[in-house]
Amino acid sequence: MAGLLKKHPYIVATLIATILAIVVWMCVPKEYTATTKLSDEYSETDLSVGLDKIKTQLKIATGGYNIGLNNIEIYCKLLKTDNFAQAIAHKRVPQSTLTYGEYLHQEDTIAAIKERINYNCSSKQETLTISFTDRDAVIASQMLDSITSQLQNAITAYRRSVAQASLQEIQKEIYQAKQQYSHTQHAFDVFVDTHGKQHSYEVEQERKALENEVFLAYNHLQEVSQQYARQKALTQRSYCSFAVVKSNTLPQENNDYLIGYLLSFIIISLLVTHGFILYKRGRKEKISFTDWGDIFSPWSVSILIWLGVLGFYYLLNTDLYPITRQFYYCLIIWLPIFCICSYLTYYLQPQKNSASIQQKNIYSNQYIFNFFFIVSLIITPLYVYKILQIVLTFSSEDLMNNIRTLAVHGEGVGFLSYSNVINQSLFVVAIWSHPKVPMWKVITLALACILNSLAIMEKGTIFFVFICIMFVLFEKKKIKLESIAMAGILLLAFFYFFNLARSGEDSDYQKNETLLDFFAMYALSPPVAFCQLLPEVTQQFGTNTFESIYLFLRRYGADVVVKEKLQEFVFVPIPTNVYTMFQPFFIDFGYKGIAFFAAIYGTMSGYFYRLFRNANGFGKCIYTYIVNVLILQFYQENIFLSLVFVLQFTFFVFILTQERITISFHQQPIKHAPEHE
Repeated sequence: MAGLLKKHPYIVATLIATILAIVVWMCVPKEYTATTKLSDEYSETDLSVGLDKIKTQLKIATGGYNIGLNNIEIYCKLLKTDNFAQAIAHKRVPQSTLTYGEYLHQEDTIAAIKERINYNCSSKQETLTISFTDRDAVIASQMLDSITSQLQNAITAYRRSVAQASLQEIQKEIYQAKQQYSHTQHAFDVFVDTHGKQHSYEVEQERKALENEVFLAYNHLQEVSQQYARQKALTQRSYCSFAVVKSNTLPQENNDYLIGYLLSFIIISLLVTHGFILYKRGRKEKISFTDWGDIFSPWSVSILIWLGVLGFYYLLNTDLYPITRQFYYCLIIWLPIFCICSYLTYYLQPQKNSASIQQKNIYSNQYIFNFFFIVSLIITPLYVYKILQIVLTFSSEDLMNNIRTLAVHGEGVGFLSYSNVINQSLFVVAIWSHPKVPMWKVITLALACILNSLAIMEKGTIFFVFICIMFVLFEKKKIKLESIAMAGILLLAFFYFFNLARSGEDSDYQKNETLLDFFAMYALSPPVAFCQLLPEVTQQFGTNTFESIYLFLRRYGADVVVKEKLQEFVFVPIPTNVYTMFQPFFIDFGYKGIAFFAAIYGTMSGYFYRLFRNANGFGKCIYTYIVNVLILQFYQENIFLSLVFVLQFTFFVFILTQERITISFHQQPIKHAPEHE
């Protein structure tokens, strides 16, 4: 066993981790989640009760029916309130005399129930997905029915209380209207009786004025009476707040996925094993822990980015909602784990002696580079032409908005779609290889990347080009931090006008958004929007985190769930659909996912930062991409959500940075057994 451990430590670590993962998975108590999906139907129920056609259309146009608890995005928050959890705690457990609160047998029953209830509200589809988790599948399903019923009762009680309060107010108005009508009618009758035989001009004018007052009082009484009839009908009607899109069924599978335990244990065991081997090697080589790297080290970038975002959030006078504890918990978990893992991985990797070696240019295979450069020159214009050809079949008045719609909801343009990853790979290799790669090629590739970005009206590629240029020039000692800051301000202004261009003509963005609002939307709103998220419990492992893998599997016929490209918008109060790097990990795995992927990110970043400092050409290019990801971590996640693109980028960069690529097939000589006489 000792010999096997010494010769094949990674195999032994994988086997031990697999066994431990299976044992832990079998020992952990299983939980089941029942799920139902509801569709908001209130907007179609009582708009026309007691109203004529014109008033009904006016009510629809003004959105009067979609305020307060009439809005699905508002009343879904009832599910996480203490009063709602207390009502669920008094529900009877099926086939038992116990209430659910007694069944849980915990000190804080309310908190336990709120933790078991999860929901996801889709403002785009106007649907509400509710799930309830319990160790018993039957109880989980039964309690979900109780939750749906309690939600309906709570909304109905609220609407009836509002209708009853309105009815009481209208009753007062009817009493006052009747008094007013009686008073004006009496005044008119008295005037007619006392001036019946007089026909002067003044008397006639006074009579018409009193007659008009009677007419107005009567009309007001009639209008109030109609409102009274409407409110009385609303207090007596039965409410149907939502329809069931997906019914509640008995869950057949538990939530504890074996693949999750296997991946976690195997990855952690391999990292620990590799770290221990490097530590033993480092003790012999006497590694120094005094080099903290430069400002673009993984730990420095992450700390500075989050300090900057939070600093601007509290210094600028914006109207954004407050950041809640959910975000701060994730940040407190993420930053220490990420920094420690990246720091240790960086220092435990073999290092070269020269401290300035990272300033050197990288080697690139010119034959392969020129081949893909020619391919880029061919397919990039074709890609842009194909996009424009599709878009111009529609109205040309809103061209840029149509391009963005095609990029989000379109089916792609086949092989030409590879132009984006090829151009980015060539660009990062070219800028590191300059001056061996001429400047005109570098500029051409930068323009090709920007052209790709404009073809689909997205900002990510432009950010990539900008960050690559700033990072490489800084590392080559061509510019200083002041130049980067000035260029960043100019880029912000450029993106502001870029967003104005891609917004539709009818969009409120063009009318209401200032440069400060734009900065708040994209730089400061993601942490606030993240606070609106809740973990999702789905029947699929890592639906959001491994979206690219599931999309690949679905293309080959697998029955899997794939999330839409365009994220749901939330209002904070400005609309935004970016939620920081934490979003997919937190939604799929909660705080445990934040900790685990912080370790993965830290180890990966530290490893490529060491290659970068060792002047490894492949490592320099990959770390340049990682710097882009780390700088934009306040915005969104860009590795796991774009896993296919990252793998393609890595493949092309690897090919471009190899001195030679040889493929050989060694045939082992056939040994013949000795012949025995």
